[in-house]
Amino acid sequence: MLGPTPCSGPRAKGGSCASSRRPPACDILGGFWGAPHRTDPGDEDFDDISDLAEAWAGAVTLRDLPGCATLASASAQRCTDRRGPPDPLPELARDLGALGWLRAHTGSARGLIFAPETLPVNGPAALAEAGLTDALCFRTGAA
Repeated sequence: MLGPTPCSGPRAKGGSCASSRRPPACDILGGFWGAPHRTDPGDEDFDDISDLAEAWAGAVTLRDLPGCATLASASAQRCTDRRGPPDPLPELARDLGALGWLRAHTGSARGLIFAPETLPVNGPAALAEAGLTDALCFRTGAA
């Protein structure tokens, strides 16, 4: 849920989106939970998150990173409840001070959402201790 918002209309023709249409900047600390499982592009059995869409648009417009992270976490939790397996991301988010968490809806990728420049030094080790592999960090969203 924390990816770029699709562009359309006149701004898309110019080759870029206005930053107000993308989520606010955040740092992601992520890894892979469980056995490797690639995202399946043909899998369209997703949870209905239409109730989150209006709130998402509002949070993006307001540049509300905590709001976006809360909504991403709600979407990820619905997916985990439906597809499994249970994983440690909600607890890791709490323990490491993340704003929220995310997951690939058909793969094994998981991540924690932080405000820019607030990744905890012990974050990668905490992920490894919890059983996640191949920890990585990156920034996404609009500055």
